Amino acid sequence: MSFKIQSKTMFGWMDVAGTFPTIEEAQGKIQPLQEKLFFPPFTQDLILRIVDTNESALNDNFAYDLSEL
Repeated sequence: MSFKIQSKTMFGWMDVAGTFPTIEEAQGKIQPLQEKLFFPPFTQDLILRIVDTNESALNDNFAYDLSEL
């Protein structure tokens, strides 16, 4: 099993970063993603979640490459 991070948008869930072999590794990328995605006042309610890579999303590719985090 592997994991990815998704962000809630007004249109649904979007894949932001992945693929992580463990939840702990994904958790380590939450803070860098929050810093990249939080743009007040546009993202007042930033919601991120860690899900299995099989979870569906709006996009086909990740918004950020792991090397960017």
